[in-house]
Amino acid sequence: TINGDNSASKLASYFGRVNYNFRGKYLFEANLRADGSSRFAGNKRWGYFPSVSAGWRISEEKFMQRLPAVDNLKMRFSVGKLGKQMRSGGSELSQMNLNNGHTFNGNPVSGAAITSLADPAISWEATTTSDLGLDLGLWNNKFSLTVDAYNKLTSGILARITIPAQVGNLGGPITNFYKMSNNGLEIQAAYQNAFDEFNYKIG
Repeated sequence: TINGDNSASKLASYFGRVNYNFRGKYLFEANLRADGSSRFAGNKRWGYFPSVSAGWRISEEKFMQRLPAVDNLKMRFSVGKLGKQMRSGGSELSQMNLNNGHTFNGNPVSGAAITSLADPAISWEATTTSDLGLDLGLWNNKFSLTVDAYNKLTSGILARITIPAQVGNLGGPITNFYKMSNNGLEIQAAYQNAFDEFNYKIG
């Protein structure tokens, strides 16, 4: 009996990015990422994942000169999508056991049978994250405050699902079945100062 294993996979990625900065006040960035993986079937190999972000440095506006205590005030927003491929290839194909023998009329015969089903339509997991943030710096940036409200949604999570035993006691396919959401609010505040050569920061 001779046993062996061999596998190969390829990943191709392309990136595009555009940045725009107007007088240090208005900031914009757009990205497009295209990923192709041989671990998916031919018509499902490519995933396209865009992202955009924008920022407004309010502290650079003329009307903010009346507030000398404010060194930095910035609002920002971003939303973007990223993909995740399977850990191994071949999951889009049904698995077959070539040593699945049976007995007919009292005589053992060799045979083959499918032991695990597959979903040929599986493709990339996709995680979309959006964030709305505020940055504030006061009194020569001795006091700083950062606030972020975020939402993270992962859809098409690749996972193996179970199937009823009456269909032949087969292993279930890996498919884009689940989704998960995570959202929240993060607040960071800090104060830093110095006495002679002693520097401290409390956050």
